[in-house]
Amino acid sequence: MFVALAPFYVILVTLLVVMLVVSFYRNHFITALLSFAGTGLAFTTLLNHCNCLPYWAQEMIVTDGTSNMMIGVSLLITLVLIITGYNYLQQIPDKKEEYYLLLLSSLLGAMVMIASRNFVTFFLGLELLSVPLYAMIAYQRTQRQSVEAGIKYLLLAGASTATLVFGLALMYGASGTMDLYTFAMYLSQLQHMPSFVLAGIGLFLGSIAFKLALAPFHVWTPDVYQGAPAPVAAYLASVGKAGAFVFLLRLLQESNIPSHTAIFYILAFLSIASMLLGNLLALGQRNVKRILAFSSIAHMGYLIIALLAGGNNGYQAGMFYLIVYMISSAGAFATIALMTHNQNEPAEIQDYAHLYQRSPLLAIVFAASVFSLAGMPLTAGFISKIYLALAGAGAALWTLVILLVINSGIGLYYYTRMVTGVFKTYETAEKIRIPILSGLAMAVILLTIVWLGVAPGGFLYWLVP
Repeated sequence: MFVALAPFYVILVTLLVVMLVVSFYRNHFITALLSFAGTGLAFTTLLNHCNCLPYWAQEMIVTDGTSNMMIGVSLLITLVLIITGYNYLQQIPDKKEEYYLLLLSSLLGAMVMIASRNFVTFFLGLELLSVPLYAMIAYQRTQRQSVEAGIKYLLLAGASTATLVFGLALMYGASGTMDLYTFAMYLSQLQHMPSFVLAGIGLFLGSIAFKLALAPFHVWTPDVYQGAPAPVAAYLASVGKAGAFVFLLRLLQESNIPSHTAIFYILAFLSIASMLLGNLLALGQRNVKRILAFSSIAHMGYLIIALLAGGNNGYQAGMFYLIVYMISSAGAFATIALMTHNQNEPAEIQDYAHLYQRSPLLAIVFAASVFSLAGMPLTAGFISKIYLALAGAGAALWTLVILLVINSGIGLYYYTRMVTGVFKTYETAEKIRIPILSGLAMAVILLTIVWLGVAPGGFLYWLVP
């Protein structure tokens, strides 16, 4: 029984140990090392997979292949962010150690969300994920932009949480259950969906749309991504989105919600609006983090196609696309973190000029990550977009598939603009020193992007529901 919950226990124990260490002896290296070791140990426990949940947890979480895969990816990305964010945090004058407490707390919340089979468990995981993020976003408290981003996210997320609770109350009042699968069965037996059930599902979807930064609930995204420290933006763009998407995927896979006309059009509207607004608003941006923020809106719009497609193809395409997006975003933001000097992040596109001359590894990883987000051939992003388009075509979602192709072409413009100056040479270019572990972590991201873009078959095998 311990084996099934081992990753959760390990992260919780690591969190408590780090808390005690910080209380009695402040040392950034030791705190980072403990956080890295605990996260790595949590990942190794996933390798000994077991569905033998204790009785008290069987109605709360599920440890199937979906949850184990996404928890594993989230843990690995967190490991990369701990390594690449260490030097970034070294530049902060004091209070570096508390960052790892917040990160581990938020990671535990993300894991709970991913494994949730109960709306209450999902809500608790969501709050455990979100509350530390408010402080992480505003962690550079001496910088006005960072504090402003944290406050903005706090206020809007609070309103989103209230909307979620109201929606859950309506859903519970109709079905009498908070269990995801029982609620899905209840919906499947309805011939006509009552208006208050439809309202509850609409409020629930609106709150999830906020967490995923789907248009028109996206207004916080560019300012928060720009103001947040680069490692935090990387976490928010990757691990921060996994739990909400996986839970929504479970709900839609198990119920007939997408077949209901009103819900279908709501989801289709969110997809179309996100694709168009995300890509069009990114065209006029010069700040790299804002470009990545707007592009994340578009990518979440693409993911809705997998939810509407449904079936095994929709499940596999959605999971694969989400994982590829998480890895590619982590690579792009990790590059920003490693380029940061004296708390000055490279903000504008021109700041990345001559990057290859300064650090060939960072230049190649940054270009590979950006091209993967663009869906260029020989990258993981290309294969994931192909699978997504095929899933949409298989479900006859032709309008969404055509918009996917068109918007991918629009995105190619600003993605290409981001890397045009990276490989140019200059007479005097200051070298960027990368720690060995950070270099290895970036190399792993690069190899993963290429591997999933050239030979993804073995990995896709594990994504069969």
